[in-house]
Amino acid sequence: MWQGRWFFKKERQALTILSRLRNRILGWRISDEMKNAESVRLVELQRVAEEERLESERVANLMREIFNSKWYVFRYSDIRDEGAALGHYLEYGWRERRWPHPLFDPDFYTAQLPPELQENANPLLHYLEADSLLDPHPLFNSAWYKQTYMGTAELSIKPLVHFSQKGGPAGNNPCLLFDSKWYGEQHPDLAELGWLPVYHYAHFGWQKLTRPHPRFDSRWYSDKYLNGRSMDPLAHYLRKGLHSANVPLQDFDPQTYLDLNPDVRDAGIDAYLHYVEWGSKEGRLTRQPAHSYMFTDFGLLTQAIQGVGANCRKNEIRFSLPLRRTWEADGCPGALVYESKEEGVEGISDPVPFILRPRVLALNSSYAIGGTRYVIDEHGMLLNDEESYFFDDKKVGVKWGGATRGDGSRMNIRAHLRAGKYMESGINLMHEHSENYFHFIAETLPRMILVEEADISAEVPYLFETGLHENLRQLIDLVNVKGRPIVWLEPGCLVFFKTMYLPDNVSCVPNAYGGGAAATKTALDINRISVAVQRCKRALVPQGDLRRRKMYVSRRGRYRNIVNQQMIERVLSRLDFDLRSVDHLDLKDQVSLFDSAEVIISPTGAQLTNIVWCRPGAVLNYLVADHPSMQLHLWGLLGLVSGTKVVWTKGPRARRIEGEHSVHDDYFIDESSILRSLENLDLGVENC
Repeated sequence: MWQGRWFFKKERQALTILSRLRNRILGWRISDEMKNAESVRLVELQRVAEEERLESERVANLMREIFNSKWYVFRYSDIRDEGAALGHYLEYGWRERRWPHPLFDPDFYTAQLPPELQENANPLLHYLEADSLLDPHPLFNSAWYKQTYMGTAELSIKPLVHFSQKGGPAGNNPCLLFDSKWYGEQHPDLAELGWLPVYHYAHFGWQKLTRPHPRFDSRWYSDKYLNGRSMDPLAHYLRKGLHSANVPLQDFDPQTYLDLNPDVRDAGIDAYLHYVEWGSKEGRLTRQPAHSYMFTDFGLLTQAIQGVGANCRKNEIRFSLPLRRTWEADGCPGALVYESKEEGVEGISDPVPFILRPRVLALNSSYAIGGTRYVIDEHGMLLNDEESYFFDDKKVGVKWGGATRGDGSRMNIRAHLRAGKYMESGINLMHEHSENYFHFIAETLPRMILVEEADISAEVPYLFETGLHENLRQLIDLVNVKGRPIVWLEPGCLVFFKTMYLPDNVSCVPNAYGGGAAATKTALDINRISVAVQRCKRALVPQGDLRRRKMYVSRRGRYRNIVNQQMIERVLSRLDFDLRSVDHLDLKDQVSLFDSAEVIISPTGAQLTNIVWCRPGAVLNYLVADHPSMQLHLWGLLGLVSGTKVVWTKGPRARRIEGEHSVHDDYFIDESSILRSLENLDLGVENC
């Protein structure tokens, strides 16, 4: 019996020991789990802290690209240590809307952001990280600066960063209407103070109504438009006055300027901005000269030209002469040297008659006007077949700024005279739009081929105008395989020729921005363009290069821009498209680039002329505004030169330009429509 009690006693003791042991082991487990959890939590906290440290360091390094500590301490007296300025801005300054840079106005910048970002976003950080190209200050035009000063390799840099680190010290201008060099010359003490000119003007100069540009009268503008309010006149003009047709110069009348320069009017460009950027450099008139006499009699005009003295450097001359329709049976003004046996043009409607069977004429005792197709024959008749044909069509603009349409069939011409402008002979290949890449390839080069078909002595020189881009001069050399001499004539200058050889137009590209029937009259001499193009390709493209690439070719102009271009670039880059720009490429690089193209997507613009260098079978999808006056067939015609298949994608206008010049409006392109076009071309997105 006692043995049983002993057994149970021992059993209870064993169970007690086991229980204690279980509790101790369980306690150890709980303790280990707690320790493990704490360790994991500490590791996570360390990871988060390290991420926050790295992010803070990244943001600080990003800010250092543009943050101006010296400026920050100068502007805010409560901050005395330049070394602590950036830290203060990151912690407090951006919330207090403090300026981190002389040309970064946080209120101006955030006003351009969506409402949800205006209160809670660090404006400088948003500027540095966002894809958008917003302006940081009224005086800094990001898009203009990027196009004017930044090369292809610098397109990823923010314009204000480029200006702060490189452009400003080099004398670049922050916008069209601030002349850094000129302002610095008016304030020579700025160099000693270490101030960039625009920094001084933006915060001090405007208060004294100093001029930011020799052609911007701050005092006059303030008196006329600001009614005594204390505000920067240039900033007011750029933000409001430009859209209200304000004029920053007392003696500048925009309407008179447009009347005197109809090419500016036809292009829909603001008169004052054109005058500042181009017109003043080109010597364009801003008012009708009181002393300038209009010659309407050819005999008196000839006497005036012959009476130019030996010391004459440049005299303006104005005359009005009737046009001659040279393609009509009784209109040939000279000897017929050559006439083509075939009609070689391609268009979408019946082509205009003056390009059907192009000829080369020899004119005696005639005058050329440099940089144009205008010629005065020995009978005092003005020759320009394109202008003659479209003279009565109000929707077709005059291409040359020195010409306007007069009464009847007369053209009013403004040219200039210089002493000794006489030549024995020459072949006139000049054109009003020769500086334009498209017009040069589509209209000038095939005329060179036409001349080769005629039997003209190799000693007679080609006539071109001065000022052509180096790429265009290289094209001339490549097509001129016989080495004919070249004479360069000054644009707008009257030159007398004893014998002038005048090749007809072989293509027709009217200035038909207004649409209508004339817009369907564009026709190109595909065969002769192809001959010229193949000569250039043989000389420039490496043989055996089999690369094939898909490209998006960007365009950044003053007009007709895609508003959401950066979004399109992101979408296409994910589809392995190369993002390219041809703005700064020489001729050889442009030819090689397009020769390697399989698929090209690009906004409409002169850069698309490069499709002539493509191989047969390449595909171009060009992006264009949905506007009734767009000549959608134009690039399709040019694509025939190389065998490029051409389609287009249209998008809605931005409605920034209305009226007769709305064809120049910016526009949007839906990214999904581009993807659909790739699928429709049997270039499925999955293969792109």
